[in-house]
Amino acid sequence: MKQYSRIAVGIDLEPDGRRICVGSRRAARQARDLASRTGASIAFLHSTFRESEQLPPSYHKPGSRELSPEAWAVLESTSREFTDENIHTSLHFTTEPAWLELCRWASRDVADLVVVGKRSATAVDRRQIGTIATKLIRKCPVPVWLVHPDHKPGDGCVLAATDLSPVGIRVTQMAYYVSQLYDTKLEILHAHLLGGTHPSDSRADELEAEIRRDIIDSLGIDDDVQVRIARDSPSNAISAALADFTPNLLVMGSLSRTGRTGQLLGNTAERVFHHAECSLLTIKPEDFVSPVE
Repeated sequence: MKQYSRIAVGIDLEPDGRRICVGSRRAARQARDLASRTGASIAFLHSTFRESEQLPPSYHKPGSRELSPEAWAVLESTSREFTDENIHTSLHFTTEPAWLELCRWASRDVADLVVVGKRSATAVDRRQIGTIATKLIRKCPVPVWLVHPDHKPGDGCVLAATDLSPVGIRVTQMAYYVSQLYDTKLEILHAHLLGGTHPSDSRADELEAEIRRDIIDSLGIDDDVQVRIARDSPSNAISAALADFTPNLLVMGSLSRTGRTGQLLGNTAERVFHHAECSLLTIKPEDFVSPVE
């Protein structure tokens, strides 16, 4: 499968402009770990765009949208952490919304993987996917890795949720690639209801054989990979698998088959993404065309 060599990382500062926020620091660490294993370069992007938030003087230069020297120094310090490890890095900032510039990078082949931080659930708001991440999931043409702030690179297994479609095969290929990078276990999940009913035992056996024949065997994966055929709706099956396997990373497609390109999250993705207590890696169909030029 394709080797990822250009990682784009969206990084944000705390409101006071004096330090990197927790989610961005975790995303940067994940990108560094990936780059050290693959030889990829890292391009950091920070956006000064704010729609309504009032930021303190320490963040912006007076009378402008440019970063203050103090805020820029924090970003440069973060970039240097990775340069010291012989990883080629670059630091960029934009006055455009971060999601928009990252989508442009991906469309122009500046990035073939985007890594951003995932929100933590709070008592007030249990939705863990913010506006920027949601727009990236919908519109970015390359895989988007949302890093959970409480997880470390390489911990736990990798869970691939596949529907046996072409994008489902890409999901499994990417999950296998990551599991090999980290020498960790791969779990494959497929949920299926026939005509609104649960499949029979024989049909479940046929589905598992189909997964192994069309996906696993073609990748040369050994028989230690666990395949679960769930007799339930995809969202329920994924929720149950997340509880059983407690993966560090969930890999799945992000768009509805019936939705307009780049516009709608699939129903299953919408239900799962906001509540999954792990990192997420979202995959688009091979023929996906981003609405962002």
